[in-house]
Amino acid sequence: MKKIKTSIIAASLAFAHCAYGQDIITIPNLDLEEDTTEVTTVSDIVKMQQKVISNNNTETHYLDMWKRRTYLNIATNTTNFKSDDSQYDFSNDWGVSLQLGYNHRLTKKPIWGMWALDVPCLDINVNHFKSKCDDDGYCYDSSDKNGGYYKTPWNMEKVEANVGLGIGPSYTVAPFATLRNEQLDFIKVNVYWHIGFGASFLFLSDDEDLDRNKDTSKASDREKMASATKALWGLGAFNSFGINIYWKMVGLGYEYRTNTANYKHFNTEIFGEDKTKFKSGTNKFYITFRF
Repeated sequence: MKKIKTSIIAASLAFAHCAYGQDIITIPNLDLEEDTTEVTTVSDIVKMQQKVISNNNTETHYLDMWKRRTYLNIATNTTNFKSDDSQYDFSNDWGVSLQLGYNHRLTKKPIWGMWALDVPCLDINVNHFKSKCDDDGYCYDSSDKNGGYYKTPWNMEKVEANVGLGIGPSYTVAPFATLRNEQLDFIKVNVYWHIGFGASFLFLSDDEDLDRNKDTSKASDREKMASATKALWGLGAFNSFGINIYWKMVGLGYEYRTNTANYKHFNTEIFGEDKTKFKSGTNKFYITFRF
């Protein structure tokens, strides 16, 4: 009986040893040092989402900074109007102007600022000039003729109006962008240069009392001159340079503009077809609106 028990115990130990050996074989051989798997945590997801939101906000802010490309300038003018032979020289007592244009960007993103082409630039100017008479209070002499035509009474009170289209480069910079302030980012400085071509019109007043001709034998000249339409037109080129500073949609600016035109009378029957060249220089101080 004792031998039987001993045999059973020995067999059990042998079976257990085999089973244990099989268990060891089936266990994977894991090397903990080889596991390089990165685990994405909730904190990582939040950080990625915050980065996406920040990028979107930056893009929206950038678009808002540079989206205003259309401009409207309303200016007050100081103009000098001078004939090419320097015989006549006038300064206006008031003047106004209106400019409307669009910035066509040459780059999608700023390269040390935003480069653009202003097209088209509509430029309208109106200037008023007081009469410029001699010490006796006379501005012209209707008896003084050039052949069979009356001379233009340039010294009379007059209004000059011109309209033209210009084109030219412009450069805009946001000087405070590096400070990362959302409000200061909208402060911009813009400089530009425009060249263009336009038409100018002159309208001279009628005032018989300013006529030096008081000779009764030449009364017909006096009456004819006083009743004649004194309007002239001319074509010419203009050149302008300006600078402005604005915040979002409003700002202030300065421009200097030069213009030349050869004037001819509409009423050629009275004044003939001769042309007179005038040059003008205009200082503009304006308020600008951006849309």
